[in-house]
Amino acid sequence: MSAALIDGFDAWMEESGLHPNHRLHRMSKVLNLLRLAEAAEPGLLPPDASRRLMYTSDRPGVRARPRDAYGDDIATALRTAARADLAAIIRRFAEADRIPTVEDADRAAFWRGRMNR
Repeated sequence: MSAALIDGFDAWMEESGLHPNHRLHRMSKVLNLLRLAEAAEPGLLPPDASRRLMYTSDRPGVRARPRDAYGDDIATALRTAARADLAAIIRRFAEADRIPTVEDADRAAFWRGRMNR
């Protein structure tokens, strides 16, 4: 195992057309395994290979695109709908098992306050 072999693997993945982010992800897995091997048995790898484990790649990656690419209005509408769904689910379980709801807790606090006067 040598630094040239590690760099060659990185170059081969790039030449194969692997997306830069996927290439970096795979390189990091390989390097993490080599780092574990080096940590378990120091001196197992030649010095150049050991130094090469300090970085993932010298080839450029690309900026990741966010998965949540919705505009603010759509994201707000989705959050509002999700909260309404969750409230409906909680009400449904509260009716079935009579789990106290937020409204019940507010009502109980109100009546405790009225009784303590």
